This record gives sequence, C-alpha cells and structure tokens, in this order.
Amino acid sequence: MSTEEYAYLLPQPNPLTQPFWDAAKRHELVLQECGECGKLRHPPAGICAECGSEAIGWRTMSGRGTLYSHVVVHQTALPSWRAAVPYNIVMVTPDEAPEIRLYGNVIDFDDSKLKVGLSLVAAFDDATSDDTIIRWRVADADV
Repeated sequence: MSTEEYAYLLPQPNPLTQPFWDAAKRHELVLQECGECGKLRHPPAGICAECGSEAIGWRTMSGRGTLYSHVVVHQTALPSWRAAVPYNIVMVTPDEAPEIRLYGNVIDFDDSKLKVGLSLVAAFDDATSDDTIIRWRVADADV
C-alpha cells in the first residue's frame, strides 16, 4: 500500500476482493462470477450461493448503472471527513446485474438533484498511486 497521504478511507483488499481493486486500478469495473453457472455476485465470495461451486471468474462490466438509493450526509463522526460535508453515499445497480448493489458516491453533481433512476457511469479516482476508488458520474443524457 502506498504511503502517500490521503485524508479518507482506502480499500483494504483481501484475496477475494483483490481482483476487483486491481481492475479498478486499470479503470475497469468487474464483478465476480461463478465459473460454473455464471451467476454474478458482489461482494466477492468463495462459494457460489446459486450452485455451490468454488470456481471463480471475473466479468468486465460496461461501467454503466442506475442510481438505486442515496443519502446526503450533513454531519459525520469521522474527524477527517468533517471538512467534506455534505457528501452523498449512493447504491448503484450495474446495467448488466440489476440484482447487485455497488456503493460509492456521485461526483461533480448537485446533491439536491440526485434521484432514484438516474443513469450513472463509473468514474475512477486514482486516490493514491496504489489505490483507485470507483465513484460515479451522471450520464450525459441525464444532465
């Protein structure tokens, strides 16, 4: 992990999640899939809940999704985040996997205009030289 200073929380990959974060660093959004039945899952798991297989693969997504839910934080208990309020936290359903929810935040957009159903596209924030965080931007058609 980088020793660069970053004021917020950084990913803490483990062997199951490392491929997700490696793809993010390449500016790709991937989801884990069962190597037997093809069921997509997130967060990553060692066993498929659908068929019980331990075979793991990764599928590259388009990076497009839909805003499923959101909240705007106006007060935080985390001292290092106090200067950042207000900020949004969103749940996004990837277009190819509407049953999955990814968490993040929408950037470069007025929080008061966030609404369920907005079309979003993944934005890759290279927070440090080792860490890329997936954020979201409103798709041009919805601006």
